[in-house]
Amino acid sequence: MVTYPSTLPTTPGIRNFNMKPLTAVGMNVSPFTYSQEVQVSQGQQWSAEFDLPPMLRSHAADWQGFMLGLNGSEGTFLMGDPDATEPLGTPTGTPVLDGNHDIGAREISIKGFTPNSTGNLLRGDVFQIGSGLSARLHRVVEGVDADGDGKATVGIWPLIRTGRADNDPIITSGAIGLWRLAPNTMAWQSNQIGHHEISVKCLEVVP
Repeated sequence: MVTYPSTLPTTPGIRNFNMKPLTAVGMNVSPFTYSQEVQVSQGQQWSAEFDLPPMLRSHAADWQGFMLGLNGSEGTFLMGDPDATEPLGTPTGTPVLDGNHDIGAREISIKGFTPNSTGNLLRGDVFQIGSGLSARLHRVVEGVDADGDGKATVGIWPLIRTGRADNDPIITSGAIGLWRLAPNTMAWQSNQIGHHEISVKCLEVVP
């Protein structure tokens, strides 16, 4: 029986990976003065597209079965950014959330860093909050250093979409988030010498 979130196949590895942030920000521009009016909503979501190197049927079949098991956009799977599996900063200590965090928060409070340590998280670092169906990927929008109590306030993208609790772990190594296939994108092709090519388009799950 297929259960969600599914496990992404590991062979062969991803060849090209494109990640795109989607924001619900609209802008009206006056056709007479070019003055701008910006309207900001809370919608923020990752989208991603990746392709796999040419492979033989033995590997392609595993990927094909994986995608069919997701049944289009119904199922979910866990995936991280393959080029950002480790932070550029040095998050010494055991960082966890400091206090409860409500939906819509663009900053999070972290405790558990080594007191007075520097470069704990650098701008652009990737981290994970939650696990399984609640796993979400975030990026740091400004680097931070820990204060004398091992605490720091971190600006993040995307904002918090699921309420988070005090002491929820901040996972900085091998961070993953929850994804689903983009609608009607399951496809693959093969050639006369038996090489299969697969491309995958997906969207971050937003509750």
